Amino acid sequence: MVCVVPPIAYSLSRAAGVPVELILPTAVAMEVVFLTQTVQQTLRRAEVRRHFGFALWELH
Repeated sequence: MVCVVPPIAYSLSRAAGVPVELILPTAVAMEVVFLTQTVQQTLRRAEVRRHFGFALWELH
């Protein structure tokens, strides 16, 4: 079985001498949180743009 290990988890396990199995769940959770935040920020920006678009459209 081949497991894809995020570079962060691999380097952490190498540096600390801790098995990858222990660090992997934490690294995956961190990646998921990071991705979720990025998606939320993107959606928020799109919403702001939409509001500005409507405001400009109403001014005409």
